[in-house]
Amino acid sequence: MLPGALVILHRLYDCSVEVLENANLTFQFIGPWLSGMDILITVDPENINYILSSNFSNYIKGPEYQEVFEAYGDGIVNSDLELYMEEFEEGFSGHIRRSRSKLKDGLVPLFNHFAKEEMVVDLQDVFQRFMFDTTFISLTGFDMKSLSLEMPEVGFANALDDVGDAIMYRHITPRFLWKLQKWIGVGREKKMTEANATFDRKQKIKLATQ
Repeated sequence: MLPGALVILHRLYDCSVEVLENANLTFQFIGPWLSGMDILITVDPENINYILSSNFSNYIKGPEYQEVFEAYGDGIVNSDLELYMEEFEEGFSGHIRRSRSKLKDGLVPLFNHFAKEEMVVDLQDVFQRFMFDTTFISLTGFDMKSLSLEMPEVGFANALDDVGDAIMYRHITPRFLWKLQKWIGVGREKKMTEANATFDRKQKIKLATQ
């Protein structure tokens, strides 16, 4: 199935939705022989609950998974059961609290300003900034304040997009190939390296402000 996936790579997300809708929300992607690229994809809520909640302990991520998602470090994405439950219980309640605070102190005053000045705004950009700030606070404890009157360009948001693209690329590329690209420093792996450097800089900023 790999050649077909490469042909529609430019609209991979849209095609994935179409395929999953036609496959009863669960689809098995078959990769080339010996490539380790056979992937079971599901968006079925019952399956997701089974994997991430009721039987989470049966789905150990392992080193290969953690290598693909290495940009997320030892956080909740790469955690197995015990660490996952600790981070989830602590992080979820904190995320709700921070989201409410950001809504009250950031989003509502911003909308009030837009209304007072009768400004035309891109709502998608506004809500992306809201989600970015609340997520980044949850992950690092540092507020990037991309949701502000100045609406500044935030390089970290672009880095997150690059990481997402690179991780998707790793899923549809033979492991030896993307590891070679990482070693050489080309293509999406180069963007992944640059994104990781951006993460490191932001972490240093956070530590310097503490």
